[in-house]
Amino acid sequence: MNAQERLLKADEAAREGRHEVASQEFIWFHHHALDEEPSLYGVRLFFAPSYWNELGQVYPKALDALHAIRPWQSA
Repeated sequence: MNAQERLLKADEAAREGRHEVASQEFIWFHHHALDEEPSLYGVRLFFAPSYWNELGQVYPKALDALHAIRPWQSA
């Protein structure tokens, strides 16, 4: 599974209520996406965190993980 597929998996898991899976996929994407595909730079900085933040509104553990990685990310 490539980085883009992992991000889609995270979004799908979040929409299906599989919050822990979604959280882990967002974390993986943040740490590994650029290793696989440097062109995902903007996605990693802007789009993925916004999806991750949405998950965090219903699953606070995900928001805690986002803030641990990106302390400046708004809630």
